[in-house]
Amino acid sequence: MAAIYHIAYDSDGPPGDRLKNDAEYPICLGYAALVVRELLLAVDPRLVLQGGDEVGVAVGFDSGDFVSLGKVTNQGLLLIGNG
Repeated sequence: MAAIYHIAYDSDGPPGDRLKNDAEYPICLGYAALVVRELLLAVDPRLVLQGGDEVGVAVGFDSGDFVSLGKVTNQGLLLIGNG
C-alpha cells in the first residue's frame, strides 16, 4: 500500500504532474478487490455463509463508493460475470 501511495504522490516531475487521488483511488480499490477475491477463494464457503445460502461481496470506501464482486454460495465464490 505504501508503494501505491508513493506512485500516486511522489513523482519526479512537477507537482502538477502527480496523479494523487486519481491514481490512488482506483489502484487501492483494485488491490482490495484482488485481496478479497484471493481470500474468499482460499477459505471454506461455510465460514463465510454461517448457515445462510449466499452472501454478497463488495469492496469499497467508507465514503460509500463500492464495487460489487459477486457472491459466496455453498459452491464458493461466484464472481460477477461468472454465473
